[in-house]
Amino acid sequence: MTVEIIKKYKGNEQRKKIKILGDNGMLCRPYLSNFKINSYYLVSPNALDNSANTEYDFFSCRTEYLNVDIDSNVALGNYSLIRNQINLDKFENKVKNGDWDILLLSLILSSIILLLLFMRRNIKRKTNRSSD
Repeated sequence: MTVEIIKKYKGNEQRKKIKILGDNGMLCRPYLSNFKINSYYLVSPNALDNSANTEYDFFSCRTEYLNVDIDSNVALGNYSLIRNQINLDKFENKVKNGDWDILLLSLILSSIILLLLFMRRNIKRKTNRSSD
């Protein structure tokens, strides 16, 4: 499918229109029928080579596009592990300044693990005291 680039957040592509290849039934990529004409998407396609006329595809078995509601300025879909939508202004800020979702998730998981270890230690202490 040929797509028009409305806004570029990252990358070196200079063309206004590029070609993105879909699935042929064996590649675990999104089918082109998933994309509606005159709709907006936030995409992260994979360049097939380094030439100026390169075509693009979607990397196998991953979501690399989000539906965009232009009226509400929101991208919808599996944005991250803990979010399924993001305001496009916030998205642009995250691209420029880094994404804190991974750090936040790591801190939460670390806290849960520490809490479980603390509880386990207390249970062992109580068990040892009661057996004495």
